[in-house]
Amino acid sequence: MLLTNLFHLNLSFSSIPPSEYPVVVEKCYTPLLDMAEEHGRMMPVGIEMSGWTLERLAEGFPEWVQRLQSLHDREMVCI
Repeated sequence: MLLTNLFHLNLSFSSIPPSEYPVVVEKCYTPLLDMAEEHGRMMPVGIEMSGWTLERLAEGFPEWVQRLQSLHDREMVCI
C-alpha cells in the first residue's frame, strides 16, 4: 500500500497577519519542503494551496516557490 501525505497551505487564514508570513514560511512551509526532499520518493507529498497563497509566496518568498517547482520537477511533490 502506498500512502500519500496531503498538506493544505493557506496564508489567507484570518488569524495570520501578513507580518507573520515569514514565520509561517520558516517554521511550517520550509520544513514541509525539507520533508518532501528527504522522503518524497518513498512517501509522496501532495501540496494544495489557493492561487492567492501562491501569489503571496511568489511575491515575498520566490526562493521557496523555486524550490517547490524544483521538487515538483523531480517528482518529489505533487501540487
